[in-house]
Amino acid sequence: MDDLADNELTALEDLISAWLIEATLAGRDTNYVDQLLSLITGYRESLLLIGKLLAEQEGRRWGWVATPAISRWGTSLMPSICACRRLQPPP
Repeated sequence: MDDLADNELTALEDLISAWLIEATLAGRDTNYVDQLLSLITGYRESLLLIGKLLAEQEGRRWGWVATPAISRWGTSLMPSICACRRLQPPP
């Protein structure tokens, strides 16, 4: 996530948390303040997911993959490697 967005969300959380404390000490209803904190958490999660998706899309565009190509082959690659090196596959 972008550092600026993260800093802004953290500042907003701090502001709302202070507001929550003041409202609680004053005996006011704080349900809506709790909901605001939940919304910020959801917004932060959404930004992280968007960043992840954009990074994956950019990686595919440039020929990168999120997981190493060898991991997609699983264990079937080992006999081929052994054959190339003229070794016996492990038992």
